[in-house]
Amino acid sequence: SAFLFHSAETTNTVISGFTVQHCGQLTPISGGYSVTNPASGIVCLSNSSPRIISCHITDNKAFTGGGIYVESSSPEIDNCIIEANYARYGGGIYCANSVITISNCVVSSGQPYILWNNSDITLRETQGGGIYCSSNSTIKVFGGSVSDNFGGGIYCSNSTATIVSTVLNNNKHGGAEHNYTGPDLWFRDHSGLGSGLFFAASTATVENCTITNNAGLSGGGLSCQSNSLVVMTGCLLANNKAFSSESELNNSANDTYSTLSLI
Repeated sequence: SAFLFHSAETTNTVISGFTVQHCGQLTPISGGYSVTNPASGIVCLSNSSPRIISCHITDNKAFTGGGIYVESSSPEIDNCIIEANYARYGGGIYCANSVITISNCVVSSGQPYILWNNSDITLRETQGGGIYCSSNSTIKVFGGSVSDNFGGGIYCSNSTATIVSTVLNNNKHGGAEHNYTGPDLWFRDHSGLGSGLFFAASTATVENCTITNNAGLSGGGLSCQSNSLVVMTGCLLANNKAFSSESELNNSANDTYSTLSLI
């Protein structure tokens, strides 16, 4: 990692204007390659709360959190470009048991988790190509965009989310262990859920967001699962694609305990 915070750093710790790239590498394993971990561009642990401002975080590789990995911490991320990072969980940003605030950032081009095996390429299930949030985390996203990610835009499990005035566009959620035979894999095999936004056992407020041109198995725009409570206000949903249920919104076809409110 280029930056490792692990000593309860406060908001007085600021990194600004850096380019963080090329952390992590593909490592040979039996039958293919894997990723060295931890290898995220920026790592926040042990109640650290740094401010990350106007940084370009790109081409970093990890199993979790390719661009930024956050655990038991509370960073503030402002005006950053987080693009073309690579992980199985959270290509751009991964957070667990944390409070994270993301303001006016671009989170894009999260890459699928791939294992090379001789001449074949296998995609493992990628969740949260843009942002992955789990384990009682609180995530706040204000402005900016989460776009062009493979594995979905924002994935929240057992967490609380506030997403305001954010663009979620052209995120695609592919599935587990499919052979890659071309750039439209997601369209042919399409076993991912909720490509724009996915909530499982979570509570979310989504306000004044634009959710367009996303694609996945169910709820191309948004999928609400497993006792989730999601309130959407003043949002635009258009041109989202799903292959087994509602293209724009899916309130969990197999789960009658989630609540989705549109205002």
